[in-house]
Amino acid sequence: MDLNILQKIQSKANDLTKAQLQVSEYIQDNLVEASFQTLDQIAASIGTSTTTVMRFAFNLGYTGYSELQKELQNYIRSKLTPETRLEKNLETVNEASIILKCAEKQINNINNTQMMLSEEAIRESIRFIKKAKTIYLLGARTSFTISYFLYQSLTQQLNNCELLSPVGHDIDRILNINADDLMIVVSLPRYAKSTIEMVKAIRNLRNPSIITITDGFAAPLVSYSDIILPCEYDSLSYHNSMAAPLYIADLLVTELAQTAKSKTTKRLADTEELMKLLNYHYE
Repeated sequence: MDLNILQKIQSKANDLTKAQLQVSEYIQDNLVEASFQTLDQIAASIGTSTTTVMRFAFNLGYTGYSELQKELQNYIRSKLTPETRLEKNLETVNEASIILKCAEKQINNINNTQMMLSEEAIRESIRFIKKAKTIYLLGARTSFTISYFLYQSLTQQLNNCELLSPVGHDIDRILNINADDLMIVVSLPRYAKSTIEMVKAIRNLRNPSIITITDGFAAPLVSYSDIILPCEYDSLSYHNSMAAPLYIADLLVTELAQTAKSKTTKRLADTEELMKLLNYHYE
């Protein structure tokens, strides 16, 4: 019977050096964090060398740390169901510490996401957004909140955004998508099958450009995307935290406003004038 990654780690305990045992203990105690950290980051967190982490991976039978990390990510997706995540987190959180620990978790999510992002990926994303004929936003369940925020925020600057339904398939609207368009997809574990299948179909049939906000470069939509914007999503409860995905969304909106300042200012001014005429805001 094939062993999962934690079973492999535990089965090798007697074959590890003292330094490698530290790596083993860190990974088992910090499954989600370790699945996102780079080789340098995980070595720094443990207080050991990258060579030690690599030798630990070799000892488990992996070709390198990246292969170990990919299997760790796959394990987390398959095993950490909402109820499992909640049970695990309840063991480490008490009422007195929850305010501080929740804040620390979200700050860590954003900091780790910042380290995973590249300026080149953000610049390329803005280039895709600016050249797209139509921009389609897609996400399901909690991921829909990020798609909706992007839709509302980008619509304040652009007049070519469409929000796709997260439930079922927008067949008629999908038929309007073509290679001149852009899809921005939010897809986090445990991935919504409807989102994955819709993106696959649209990519194969209509071939638009695709930017995906997801958990890493081993996610299901990587091979269907032109740009991957990776983020961390861990929380102290049972759900995916939206702090880091929202940070990426806000980053895109802010960067677009900076690079298209005059156009954005004009559209915002027109919007404000219309809202005054409609007496939209409470006073």
